[in-house]
Amino acid sequence: MATEKMAQEAVGALGGGEESVIEHLSQVLAVAALEHEENATEKFMELSRSVLESTLRWRKEGASLGQELSDVISIRDLFKTPKSSVDFSSGILKENIYERVTDTYVPDVAAEAQLLQWAGICIGEVETQKVMLAMRRLAAEHPELKMVRFFGKMLGTRGDYYICEGEMTCPDEMAPRGLKPNDPRRRSIEKAIHHNKLKYFVCSYPGATWTTLPNVNLEQLQAVGSIKKLLTGDLHAACASYPPFPGETEAEYLRAKIAWIGINTILSPAGFYKEVPADLESSPRQPDNIIQHEGSWSPFEDEAQARSIGSWARHYPPLPDDDNFPDDFGPDEEGNWPVIDPEPYPIRPLDPAVEDEKWFSRSCAAQCKRYAPVALYSIEFPGAVMVSKGARFYALYIGWGNSENFHLHTPKYAPGLIMPPVNSDVIYTVKEEPVKTTDENGNVVEQPVEVPPPYPQEGWKHFNEEQMDLRDKFQLEWELENQQREQRMLEAQDAEAAEAAEAD
Repeated sequence: MATEKMAQEAVGALGGGEESVIEHLSQVLAVAALEHEENATEKFMELSRSVLESTLRWRKEGASLGQELSDVISIRDLFKTPKSSVDFSSGILKENIYERVTDTYVPDVAAEAQLLQWAGICIGEVETQKVMLAMRRLAAEHPELKMVRFFGKMLGTRGDYYICEGEMTCPDEMAPRGLKPNDPRRRSIEKAIHHNKLKYFVCSYPGATWTTLPNVNLEQLQAVGSIKKLLTGDLHAACASYPPFPGETEAEYLRAKIAWIGINTILSPAGFYKEVPADLESSPRQPDNIIQHEGSWSPFEDEAQARSIGSWARHYPPLPDDDNFPDDFGPDEEGNWPVIDPEPYPIRPLDPAVEDEKWFSRSCAAQCKRYAPVALYSIEFPGAVMVSKGARFYALYIGWGNSENFHLHTPKYAPGLIMPPVNSDVIYTVKEEPVKTTDENGNVVEQPVEVPPPYPQEGWKHFNEEQMDLRDKFQLEWELENQQREQRMLEAQDAEAAEAAEAD
């Protein structure tokens, strides 16, 4: 029995396991008889091996053959068209999520990829089809979304993230009840209300299960811009960085980093969107919003207008500012708190004097530029591109998630890094161990000894002024050094240009 079991396992491993040991032995004997093999007993293993290799075939359910095929199966299932299942006992047609009719708008990713290929940035034709099918599956599984679009691809050290953006009709998270209007826990959520109307889903490859990223708050949005670190590809990995990020896992950091990239790189033609003021009389009050400006917007007239940075505007939710409550902010005599206006959601036109240094544009053709797409590349965030042609415009990001300023990265000074904060009314006393003496009656008496401290010096009243002066001195030294470095670079470039002109 043990020999027969081992033989069955061997046949199953090499031949798919669909034939019995007896059938395999009969095939081996037939081959030996037809080929008139001599010493067939001694060559039995070789004959058995050749028969197995000639009759090798896959199982119907798919054999692993010692490797994990779940990724391949998931990608293969993207191209399947699932059939509707019917309960024959009742004749009721069961609902299928992939055949459900939803109002979620899914753009034509293939058409977007064609324009992006003109700009020289894409993920490949085959990968684009997989992403489009995965987005359709996501839209079928989440009918609460108004629209889904492919945000881009974030690179990592051990794995990458494919990112899909979904727009919801209302914020996904509301501020907790029972808190004061100026409570930091409440304001942290209320001030990020526009960002949390966007839901982000990530996966390691098209066809894998989409994972929903958590919501973002005010502290994370304000901190993520000064952090530079590489992603690992593991959403559950701990997020260790300097300055410290107010989050625990990489999923929270990735969500804040996506919002930061969107704030700085997602553009739209000026006039394409219009602002909708907040409805303060509705219950609950509706915050500011933007909608498409139908009727009054017209596409770019020519290539020069499309390439001009002043023809574009930012419509992505902005970075919220800190609250500036007055000193007398508080409840009235009846205990009612003042009503705080909703967080504004303005459309920000681009200033060419500032933004020309952050973007460069080009026409995606040497001839017939009138009909060619125009691409805008972000210098601050390498990998971010805006492509427009006629009335169509798309944004895509493929990169490591970090900004670039072409200088050595120097982390920002944290408060109290140079010197601990000191209040002017603090009295410094350095106490030593008390001196123990014995009086006339033999009792132990402790006499504390106070020694004047070396710091602060005598006559100093406001120690914070010295601390701020030292910090300002360090900052001025850094700025002066950067200016001198840039001046040396310009002088070197001028010298090289003069030598090249003399050589010509």
